[in-house]
Amino acid sequence: MSLRQFGVARVEVSLQERSRSLPFLVVVSAVSLLLGAEISLVGIASSFERPSTGRVVSLLDADDAQIQHRLGQVYAETDTNKSVQYLRRAAELSRYSRLYWSDLASACQSIDDTQCADWAAEHLLRLCPMVPYYHQLAAESYLRRNRLDESLAQFRHLLELDPIYATGTWADLLTVLEPDVIFQKVLANNNKIDSTVGVGYVDFLSAQGD
Repeated sequence: MSLRQFGVARVEVSLQERSRSLPFLVVVSAVSLLLGAEISLVGIASSFERPSTGRVVSLLDADDAQIQHRLGQVYAETDTNKSVQYLRRAAELSRYSRLYWSDLASACQSIDDTQCADWAAEHLLRLCPMVPYYHQLAAESYLRRNRLDESLAQFRHLLELDPIYATGTWADLLTVLEPDVIFQKVLANNNKIDSTVGVGYVDFLSAQGD
C-alpha cells in the first residue's frame, strides 16, 4: 500500500469512527441540556417572589409540588384563600412531606377553614405520630370545631410527649372548661404525664388568680 492509499484509509477510518460517535454525542448533549433546564427550574421554583412569576413557572410543570408550595407562600400576604388553594395542591402532590402538610394546616387555621385544618392535622398525625406539635395542631383544630373529647385526647397525648406545651394547653382549655374539669379530664389518673405538669398547672392557675 502506498503512502497516499494509507492516508486515504486512515481518513476513512477516522470518518467512520466520528459517524459512529455522533449519535452518542447528540444524546449526551441532549441529556446535559435537560439537566441544565431541570436545575434552573428547581432554582426558580424555590426562589420566585411574585405570583405572576410563579404562575408562569407552573405552566412548565403544573404537577411540581415545590412550585405549588412556593405559590402558596407567595400568596400568603395578599390572598390567603389562594394561598390555601396552592398549599393544598402541594400537599396532595407530595403526601409524605411534613412541611407541606404542616403549612397547609396552619394556613387553613388562619382562615378558619376548620374542615381543611382537621384534614391536614390528621394526615400529619398519621405521618408522624410522635411529633408533639402536630398533636397541638389537631387539638386546637378540634377545639375550634367544638369536638371537645377529641381535642382533650390530643392535648393529653401532647403533654405525655412533651410537658413544655402545658402553658399553651391550659390557656386553650380554659376558654371552654372550668379549671377542675380540666384537671379531671387531662391530669387525673394519668401516670404518663410527668408529675411536674400537675404542679405547674396549680402555679398557672395561681398566676391567673383562679
